[in-house]
Amino acid sequence: MKFENVFTYAFYGRNRCLDMNAGENDDFVINCCIEIFCIPDNADEEEQEAAYENPELAEKIGMIEGQLVLGSEMMKFGENVYNQCDDAGANTEFVYSALMENNGPLSEDQYFDLFIIDGINAPEELFDTILDKLPEILLTHYHTSPEMIVVNPAPLPYDDKIGEIERELASEIHEEILKQMQGLKDPDEPVYHMTEDQYCIQMGVRCPGESYPAAAKDKAVWERYERNGFSEWKDTRVLYKNLVL
Repeated sequence: MKFENVFTYAFYGRNRCLDMNAGENDDFVINCCIEIFCIPDNADEEEQEAAYENPELAEKIGMIEGQLVLGSEMMKFGENVYNQCDDAGANTEFVYSALMENNGPLSEDQYFDLFIIDGINAPEELFDTILDKLPEILLTHYHTSPEMIVVNPAPLPYDDKIGEIERELASEIHEEILKQMQGLKDPDEPVYHMTEDQYCIQMGVRCPGESYPAAAKDKAVWERYERNGFSEWKDTRVLYKNLVL
């Protein structure tokens, strides 16, 4: 198939309830869903214009999904970027934690505007173009262009028995600590404490240094991003591309 007339459409599906008694803003991390459409090459000018106005008349060929993190807006409002990303979801928290670690790209300036890719579902011959045009697409639909684009590629299936054991142990220790706090344990019994990793596991956030084995990398997915200028930060399995020159 030839892709001569390709365009994108974003369905927002949002409204804003104004709380007259509070100044809190919860729109610092925007969930983005951008559909990709194609108009047949044999469509005349009138049919093309009609399809641009009404995407239902075009052929849907893909979708871009992710989170637009407005770090610059958080700085204006005095918000904590990590807390906002933690509230937004596990993947968003994981990415920010990884890029702030070990003098990472966000360690000195956390208030970057960045786009975290959840997935780009598009024909292979269009993938590079979509990725290259992504800042422009976001600017068109969301009126801001990111300073960094990030993706945390999912691993291939791998044996995570150690991780399962660690999660079970963290849960057991958490239960014992709750019993201690509620006075349900004998004072003479050992006092339980959590390590930092166990605390992170129980809270559902990224542990320091957490990643998956190199053998579990999906090489086909990684090659797509690396050929477009993305680099892995240390061994975090998080790929990023800094758009600021």
